[in-house]
Amino acid sequence: MVKENKIVKKMKTKNTLWQYLDKEHLDTNNKLSQKQWNDFVKQYESRFADECSIIGQDLFYEFI
Repeated sequence: MVKENKIVKKMKTKNTLWQYLDKEHLDTNNKLSQKQWNDFVKQYESRFADECSIIGQDLFYEFI
C-alpha cells in the first residue's frame, strides 16, 4: 500500500510521464469479461511497462 501511494502521488505531479489503460479504454465494445480483462492485464502488464519505458527513452533522446 505504501508503494502504491508513492506511485499515485508521483502520477499527480506535473513532472512525470505516465500512462495507464483501463478496460474501458481498450475494450470499447465490452467484448471481454472482467476475468478475461484481469488475465490480459496479468499477462501483459510487465511488457506494457517495458514498452512505455522504451518509448519514453526514445522520445527523451530524440528531444535532446
